[in-house]
Amino acid sequence: MTTISPHTAPVRIARLTGILLVAMAIAAFFSELYVRGSLMVPGDAATTISNILDAPTLLSYGLIGYLVVFLLDVPVAVLFFVLFRHVNRTVSLTAMGFRLVYTAVVAAALLGYLGAVLPLTGGE
Repeated sequence: MTTISPHTAPVRIARLTGILLVAMAIAAFFSELYVRGSLMVPGDAATTISNILDAPTLLSYGLIGYLVVFLLDVPVAVLFFVLFRHVNRTVSLTAMGFRLVYTAVVAAALLGYLGAVLPLTGGE
């Protein structure tokens, strides 16, 4: 059985946080650059609508990617708090609170994105 020293626990938490951040970055790049880049045509609403109607599955994958980013942001906020609470508990707690509020606000904005798409796809 391995023992966890007080010095290895922060390293493990930092690695886990890094892995989650990389996963968030991959999901965000996929959703923002690939999906939105493929579907959205700036200044041409008709083509954008046509692209969305032609590829509803791609749009769904993009929404799932955004959802993954927001869901992973919650444990990342908590893990950052755990990592930095020994430096300054108040600042770390405040930063976690701001990060969680940010996540909630951006996730709520995603509902508007979804609300704009549902009429086009017939609620599918």
